Amino acid sequence: ALQTEAASTGDDVAALQTEDSRTDNPHTVTQTQVGLPNVDNTSDVNKPVSAAAQTALDGKANLATAPISPEDYSGTDQQKLVAALAEASSSGRPVDLQAKTYTLTERLDAPSGVVINGNGATLDGSATAASGFTDGLVVQFQPGVVTDLADTSSPITKGTQTVVLASAPSLVQGDIIIIADGADFSYSGHKASYKAGEFAVVQSVSGNTITTLGRLYADYAAGMKVAKQSSGRLVVRDLTIIAPSSPTTGTFAVEVSHSNYPLFENVAVTGGSHTSMTFRKVYGAAIVNCSATEDGSNDYGTDYALSLGNSQSVRITGGVYRASRHAIAIGGNADLWAVVNRDIIISGVLTDSNSTLQSIDCHGNSEHVRFTDSVLKNGVKLSGNYNSVTNNRISGIGTVAILIAEASGIDYMINGNVFELGSMITSRGAAIDLGGNGGGLTADTPSGGTMQILD
Repeated sequence: ALQTEAASTGDDVAALQTEDSRTDNPHTVTQTQVGLPNVDNTSDVNKPVSAAAQTALDGKANLATAPISPEDYSGTDQQKLVAALAEASSSGRPVDLQAKTYTLTERLDAPSGVVINGNGATLDGSATAASGFTDGLVVQFQPGVVTDLADTSSPITKGTQTVVLASAPSLVQGDIIIIADGADFSYSGHKASYKAGEFAVVQSVSGNTITTLGRLYADYAAGMKVAKQSSGRLVVRDLTIIAPSSPTTGTFAVEVSHSNYPLFENVAVTGGSHTSMTFRKVYGAAIVNCSATEDGSNDYGTDYALSLGNSQSVRITGGVYRASRHAIAIGGNADLWAVVNRDIIISGVLTDSNSTLQSIDCHGNSEHVRFTDSVLKNGVKLSGNYNSVTNNRISGIGTVAILIAEASGIDYMINGNVFELGSMITSRGAAIDLGGNGGGLTADTPSGGTMQILD
């Protein structure tokens, strides 16, 4: 009997052990029965986040896109700015400045494709001697990259969209190319630096043939130079830049070159004994509600508030520009890619100069430039061809209100302007002067045209 009872007890223990090891809930015990009615079997990865936790997470910055502050770095103002801009260039994140003054003690070299939100900040180089800025530049945005392609293998016809190269280019839709003659006087005989050429946007590529997004402006022979211009998009907003003044060292407050689609908005630039704002070889630039005031001393024979050179498809909208010589100058230099200025609209601005020269100086390598709905103190100098001055208030104080010189043709429109003339100029037209002192229509004006002057 004892043996039987022992065997029975052993069986019970084995049964209990078996029961204890089971994980399939044989008695169907529920969460509620054990006092845990809200517990379920959701995996960790699928567990919901509480409302409070989600609110806290939503308030955290996404580090991949969060703005960069110079205040996150140590050193001088200049060193903080350099570090922040370098990080912005590599990460693609914007730089957010604080509403304070950052002192510049040497040239600030900024990457070409960054976003700078000034938030009312000032970059001040006025306390540093002009000679302390390399090449006289206070803020220089590094040029984009110009990559040579094969030359054209056949002529280009004005009004078409076809460019054929000697070999297949490495281009995609939306790329910007430059077509350049490079030869002195190839656009106009008025100056050797007036060279034929233009920018174009790539629509498609098939073999050696580029189809451009828009129609080309001019005829070109075979053998033209072609290059791709590449840059990240530069955006600068809500910022003040101050440059030192010097009668012996020409200073430039800001320079942008070889840049595609740059945007400057609500940027105020003061100082710069040579030029306050310089844009060279830019395509698709927008300069919106900016102001530039040169130092007011005519020391260099340039002395511009805003200089635009060899650029295309530019919009200057709103703002105030003042200089001792020309408030806005449109011209350029003489290198290979010194193409004609084209498709430029300047509207809603106020320009002024304190000299007897026109506040607007549009050089002879300019076409399809339009000045409209603006106050143009001290007048306008027009050159090149296909340019217009419409619906402006124009004053000529001791100078001609509209002077036309270095004309490559005479297709001009002067329409709906109000003239305010100062002391009369008896030796020539006081309101409109075609030719000036013999520099308007010459043997270097190869094409005719129609000049339209309306009320």
